[in-house]
Amino acid sequence: MPSPQVGHTERDQAVDRLKTAYAEGRLDEPTFKERVSQATPAHTQDELSQLLPLVPAAVAEPPAVVGPVPVRDRVGNWLVRALRRAVFCWLPPPHG
Repeated sequence: MPSPQVGHTERDQAVDRLKTAYAEGRLDEPTFKERVSQATPAHTQDELSQLLPLVPAAVAEPPAVVGPVPVRDRVGNWLVRALRRAVFCWLPPPHG
């Protein structure tokens, strides 16, 4: 079965991905120029897909360590409101 045809949008997306990899230092200049020159005239998905898996993956940065997550963020506002209602239902009426 022939590979699906690609248009300007898909070629532009492939070139953008190559530009990003080059800007992040994951491709050297000669490799970047060669792949862009191959991506620009590509007509099928196979032609583009041969270029993109060769782009080294970005190195994921470890998540920043922040303080403890507040209870409200972990369980949601709805649970906090429900617990407040439950507590106030069980409190005796004020003496006055």
